[in-house]
Amino acid sequence: MVVPLNDGVHTRASKRASLGLSPAKKGKESLNDCLIFEAYIELAGQLRSEGIQAQMVFISSNTKEYREPNKRILKADIGEDLAKVSLEYAANFGEAKHRRGL
Repeated sequence: MVVPLNDGVHTRASKRASLGLSPAKKGKESLNDCLIFEAYIELAGQLRSEGIQAQMVFISSNTKEYREPNKRILKADIGEDLAKVSLEYAANFGEAKHRRGL
């Protein structure tokens, strides 16, 4: 599938970056990080709306942008957005495989 980069994705990513919401960081040009994250949220939402219930995992090794410092728990804003579309987070393929029971 092609990951969507529609106007809604751009708008949500711009808002996320301007508000400094994860994965954005204040004082850093984070729009590209936010575009990637919002595009995958959009894709997962589209798949869920089509009735696909399979487990999905978003993978990014940049844990500083997704997890609380020195912890394995997600930042609240990231966790809320992933939960809306039943999308899980993993820091690497090994963790993703473990979550999938592979």
